Amino acid sequence: MARARGGWAVPGWLRSVPEPTLGGRMVLTFLVVACCFAVLLRNNQVLFVASAITATVLLSAILTYLSVGRLTIDRSLPRRVFAGASFDVSLRVRNVSRWRPALALGFLDALQVADARSLVRGPVVPVLPPGAAVVVSYPRRIHRRGVYTVVNTLARTRFPFGIFERRVLTQSPARLVVLPALGRLGRATRKDLARRIAAPRDLRRSRPGAEEFESLREYRPGDNPRHIHWRTSARARTLVRRVLREEDSGDLHVFLDTWTGGFDAERRRRNLERAISCAATLLAHAAGGGRKATIHFEGGSAGHGGTRAGLLPALEALAGLGAAASPVDGVVTAARLPRGAAVLLLSLAGPAEECRRLAAAKGVAVRVWDIEDPAFPRRFAKR
Repeated sequence: MARARGGWAVPGWLRSVPEPTLGGRMVLTFLVVACCFAVLLRNNQVLFVASAITATVLLSAILTYLSVGRLTIDRSLPRRVFAGASFDVSLRVRNVSRWRPALALGFLDALQVADARSLVRGPVVPVLPPGAAVVVSYPRRIHRRGVYTVVNTLARTRFPFGIFERRVLTQSPARLVVLPALGRLGRATRKDLARRIAAPRDLRRSRPGAEEFESLREYRPGDNPRHIHWRTSARARTLVRRVLREEDSGDLHVFLDTWTGGFDAERRRRNLERAISCAATLLAHAAGGGRKATIHFEGGSAGHGGTRAGLLPALEALAGLGAAASPVDGVVTAARLPRGAAVLLLSLAGPAEECRRLAAAKGVAVRVWDIEDPAFPRRFAKR
């Protein structure tokens, strides 16, 4: 029971009494006018009609209240979904009443993760007998990434005449992660990533053969054939190459600009979601090719070891990523990268010349993808 302001306990049945619908308000207004007209004119015929309407309205309120039964609702949601992709919301509805059936039950999506204009109405269950259960499913679509806590599920009925509506709101907390939408990389962009970003580099000028051996790993497209270890490759029956210290391993590294301040703050906020979607697409592209990838942003990084199993946790980190409090220069300074690495910078506005200078001082080559650049849609496009 709930405690009201006056200190008395509000009964449970009173908190879910039927409320008049728009048509019900019109009927009640007409009823009040008819009653006043009958009393003033002392017209028994009008008074009889008003009494009949009053009895109908009271009967409708009682039947509407009884038509809900006693419901328990268990909601089932997928753990992760992609922004803009359709998914199913499943409700297991059970009528625990011993004698009251639930009639004409409708369901209203109360996920509260989108604009009110995008509310989704679920299917209607005509009859749910006492003790029976039914599973109701309906599609849903959320266009904005994020980590949401879902608490509400709403069932309602307007049986029998649509004059009153009774709603039952149950709370069943659930966590829903909406991952950034994956886009499409252009063909030229994919070739460029394989040729220039994935290829090992060393910006230092050193004598051939002076590099220090560090480990062995599987040969990848774009690697230098001179680094193949032929004896190990013969034993393993696959190409294996040497990894040299201070050499770029060929992993994909991306600096993500999430700063939305400055004089061009509005333009940056408009480009933020597009940049995060592009970063997520680059992670997926690298995982599909078996190559490690890391996205560096303010306060941390997200990446995977070249497997699809590690891709989803990285995308979850991007799903909850917010705007940064400082420019991307701090990300470039804080990132620990091998000397000679080739890095992409997703810039929200401008060529980011200062980031290039800071990266060059660390021996890192930075290529800038400016979201505002007219050529950017040829590199990345949303599906």
